[in-house]
Amino acid sequence: TNVIKFKGLEDVEERIKKNRRRKILTFFKALGIIILAALVLGGAFWGIFMSSLFKITDYEIRGLENPIQSKFVHQEEIKNIGKYYKSSALGTLSWVQGKSVEKKIDAVQGVKKSKVEKRWPHTLVFEVTPRIPLMIYNNEIVDIEGVELAKSDNNKDYPVLNITNSDSNMVKEIESDILMIYNVLKDENLSIKEMSGTTRDDISLTQNSGVVIIIGNYNELTHKIADIHAVLDDKDLMKGKKSLDVSSPKNVVTK
Repeated sequence: TNVIKFKGLEDVEERIKKNRRRKILTFFKALGIIILAALVLGGAFWGIFMSSLFKITDYEIRGLENPIQSKFVHQEEIKNIGKYYKSSALGTLSWVQGKSVEKKIDAVQGVKKSKVEKRWPHTLVFEVTPRIPLMIYNNEIVDIEGVELAKSDNNKDYPVLNITNSDSNMVKEIESDILMIYNVLKDENLSIKEMSGTTRDDISLTQNSGVVIIIGNYNELTHKIADIHAVLDDKDLMKGKKSLDVSSPKNVVTK
């Protein structure tokens, strides 16, 4: 039996075969590109995140150079955080999340806030703001926000803060006012031993000499400070006097 094939039919079959081969070739080309891309991305991922290329080999702590200001910061805890990231198997700069590290440092006793920076290729930098000790309140050394830093243990380096008010809501306000006022006065060379108040408008300070200076409130504090210096610098004005009232800057009174 003779099979008769038409030339047009042969051409169609050949075109179908060519299209099939072309599709297969295109598929394998695309697959090769995908595999190559995966290898490149995988290599880059390994190089950036897993290799020693950006391995943390050092850390640096800044902001705690002043021993007086950073006296109550538990610096060993901050160092341990740095050591942890140095020794961690995933301790690369690429893996480390700054906010996560900052959260750990901020939880350390005596730290007000922190900022973590990456110094490529191998160093973590901890920028730490300490809580600066200011006064003694209820036998605790506190900062300007009233945050307790340590037990006073008869510490004489800081003035005492006394509040004689039974209203718990008022106590916090008076405490805040006294801390703000003292934070301004502490650099005025007034030898302050104690600051006290019953209300927000009758705040006073006691010098080491025993002289009591009545401030009143925070209003016009700059003028009140000028009046204090003007009177104290004039020995005749304070001769035999034990108190100075500058609560009304236009009516300074000595007694």
